[in-house]
Amino acid sequence: MYNLLNKSPTDRWDLHLGRRKHNKAYVRLFFPEDNETNDSAVYKQVRELIKEPIDTEDDKLFCREIIVSVIKKFNPKKAPGEDGLTSEIILHVFRSFPSFLTEVYNKCLKEGCFTKQWKNAA
Repeated sequence: MYNLLNKSPTDRWDLHLGRRKHNKAYVRLFFPEDNETNDSAVYKQVRELIKEPIDTEDDKLFCREIIVSVIKKFNPKKAPGEDGLTSEIILHVFRSFPSFLTEVYNKCLKEGCFTKQWKNAA
């Protein structure tokens, strides 16, 4: 924060633009374009499978308490995974927007679709 305050207004604007560029990169990473023409045979099969509604009795929706209890168990000293998110970032996002993150996880559960980056442990 000290370094930011000592920068000129032009330098601060450059930092802001840099953040915007990084944010756009994260959006592309977490929400890649869904283009069926580039699907491999496996993804074509997955698309067919997900057309059937997923409804199992044992799938209970996530609640805030469960999500925060799992996030708190993350090792803060561990390097981020493929998605580039550390446990600190995830916890901060959850504390700032608990409803949003809960809705994202529940939507993934209902759709039966979790991103590849979330499935792979680093």
